[in-house]
Amino acid sequence: ETEERFLAFAAVLGDKRDLNRVVSLIFAQAGKNELTLAKAEYKLDAVKQGGFNAYRVTLPVRGSYPQLRRFLDATLQSIPFAALEDVDFKRESIGTPTTEAKLRFVFFLKDV
Repeated sequence: ETEERFLAFAAVLGDKRDLNRVVSLIFAQAGKNELTLAKAEYKLDAVKQGGFNAYRVTLPVRGSYPQLRRFLDATLQSIPFAALEDVDFKRESIGTPTTEAKLRFVFFLKDV
């Protein structure tokens, strides 16, 4: 069963050569949802025992909570090898319409 799960995981890995397209897609999704993205942080880690790479993208984002949810849902639906690794929401007060969030996606990529 473990091997079957790994094979299913390996079947949906993205291609490292498509990183520019993936980042462009993230920014396009943010634009569609009228979100403000601050400077993103990127980190590529090789996972030797699995033979794949984990590309982590941390995005500071500002917008309404519904906008953030739509952005998250659209990003995860359009990139099958993406996962939301961490999320941190912050608002100054209950009545504040703008939410600040720090989102960390991880994209699982073939080690090509």
